[in-house]
Amino acid sequence: MKRWLLPVSLAVAFPVLVLRGTGAPANPAAPAVVPCPNGLPHEPIVIYDVNGSTIAGPLDLQLVVYGDGFARLSTTNTLSGAGKSQITTVPQATATNLLVALASSGALNLCDDTSFALDLPLSTLTIMRPVTDVKAHTYSWWAGQGPYGPPEQVLLSFVSSTFPNF
Repeated sequence: MKRWLLPVSLAVAFPVLVLRGTGAPANPAAPAVVPCPNGLPHEPIVIYDVNGSTIAGPLDLQLVVYGDGFARLSTTNTLSGAGKSQITTVPQATATNLLVALASSGALNLCDDTSFALDLPLSTLTIMRPVTDVKAHTYSWWAGQGPYGPPEQVLLSFVSSTFPNF
């Protein structure tokens, strides 16, 4: 009778271990991020990209706004990649107001536009909090219509008022 104890124990334990696991996660979680003091508050809070081809040619535009008010707008519309870039600094409150306006326009609730469009560049927006360790919200769309229109208008208004000579 003692000979059957080990095989019976394994026969009971094996399915339990296979179905339930050993307690260790199947996919180990990413290591925990160590919180850091924000001694240099210069984190990006908005990254807006427009990239693709149109009848007029290629288009690549990127706006990056930082929590401290630093902002950069860069673009190219040539196959060689030659383009221009401009930097400026806006008040920190203006950068924060951009986040608030984007949130109010529904930008935090949108997901990728899974439709397909010809001759339109793809726009992508990433929104983050101005801290060292963040979760971001990113989504892409083809045309600033429907629910994508209001956030795009917020971004275009920010670009035109912040970079009037661009």
